[in-house]
Amino acid sequence: MERIGKSGGGLCLAGAGFLWGWSFLFFFSSQAASSISLSFLTNDVLYLGSTLVAALLAVKVFWNEYDVRQLRTVGNAAFALMLAGSVLLAISMVARDSGFYAMAGKIVAGPGQGLSWIAWTTVLSRFDIECAERSFLQWIPILVGVVLASTLGNWVSVFPPQLFNSVLMVLLPVASWVFFCRALSLSSEPKRKDASVAAAEGKGDDVKSIVWLFANLSFALAVIMVVWAAFLFQHQVSVEQVKVVFSLGAFVALPIVWFALRVTRRLAPSSLYRWAVPIMAFAVVLDFIAPAAYVWCTCLCLSVVSVGFEGMYHLVFIYVSKRFSQRAMLAASLGVVATTLGGMIGSTVWAACFSHASSADAGKILLVALFVLVLCWSCAPRFGGVLGLNGGGVEGEASSQNSPPVEKKCELAANAYGLTPREREVLFLLAQGRSRAFIREALFISKGTVDTHVHHIYSKMGIGSKDELVKMVLDGEDIIAS
Repeated sequence: MERIGKSGGGLCLAGAGFLWGWSFLFFFSSQAASSISLSFLTNDVLYLGSTLVAALLAVKVFWNEYDVRQLRTVGNAAFALMLAGSVLLAISMVARDSGFYAMAGKIVAGPGQGLSWIAWTTVLSRFDIECAERSFLQWIPILVGVVLASTLGNWVSVFPPQLFNSVLMVLLPVASWVFFCRALSLSSEPKRKDASVAAAEGKGDDVKSIVWLFANLSFALAVIMVVWAAFLFQHQVSVEQVKVVFSLGAFVALPIVWFALRVTRRLAPSSLYRWAVPIMAFAVVLDFIAPAAYVWCTCLCLSVVSVGFEGMYHLVFIYVSKRFSQRAMLAASLGVVATTLGGMIGSTVWAACFSHASSADAGKILLVALFVLVLCWSCAPRFGGVLGLNGGGVEGEASSQNSPPVEKKCELAANAYGLTPREREVLFLLAQGRSRAFIREALFISKGTVDTHVHHIYSKMGIGSKDELVKMVLDGEDIIAS
């Protein structure tokens, strides 16, 4: 893993940023401010529907363990579909034909994008989580560079209109595929787990937590999609202007995500909602005060929230796939299903309920979206502790292969000393060597609450320090025997 860690810090893992940039470029290229209509949303649902079909097929195929050959096949097929879809959309842009070629490009590129994220997520889960997190911090500059290059290419008179975007959309899948092949060659096989651990994987509370976590993300993404549609409908801004503001929003999101990773060492859903909801609230206030005067500031806020959520669910899928290493492709496929459903729900809700609303109602839609995001926020904190997303969900590499996993030892200790459910979560993080600041952020509780839980755990176990706790839990043969 030392070789893998050093290699993972390079450009090979950052190559997923080209896929991310292609996704946004494909979205912007197939959208105009004046096209927020039922026909546009019909095409969008077709695009997302084809993605959903491919993801559901992947769930069926990879229900059990996967092998490298299957992973390479998925990556190659995804590249081919993305390239074909990009060529079809490029033809429609150059020929200024938004009919058959544009629709065919979306239907073909949809499965390619879904399968690409499944392949990339699985590859990233084969590296150290720290490598994946460092690579993600490089994705955002790549995303900004792609969006700005697309905008400048349209402004420079040397190139024919839309030609630069067409070439860029064809080159990005190629770059992503090249880096994917390189990363796959450097990745290592996931460690085999005990039969008892593998049998328990995919059952009980873990599955319930994953289902509710993905449902939460899907719901939040649907809300964000409705908000974007309402904003574009109300202000009728051009796509090229939105691209520039979007790039600025991505730059603003970068230090926020970096700070979240730096402080919590994992980007938990609750920690993202903590700053995304205030930014959305600020956008709502600006929209109600003077929609026309603060249109670009509102667009900036929405861009920050959009990029932040994109980063959140990509990282969360990597965490989940890392935890369920033997079924990583299944976890990644379920993640793509969840996000695609979120997009389809957002498109359908907009088309059915809000597409015929007046521009004055757009502000009310933003207010309702803010309320729904607060509701999602209230549900998010309960997921992280159970999944181990905030605590590095996989077993530590230093632990012996034959020793019970940390979760099992913590469970035995908690039963032996009568710990409460919340104290069990704190015990699990303490046993991993996590600090109190990390626990506060991971479980979304105050400093005083953390101190109280730690004090109660120490009192019940008759110890006075974290070192004693780790020794008693991890090395306590009497607890394991009991």
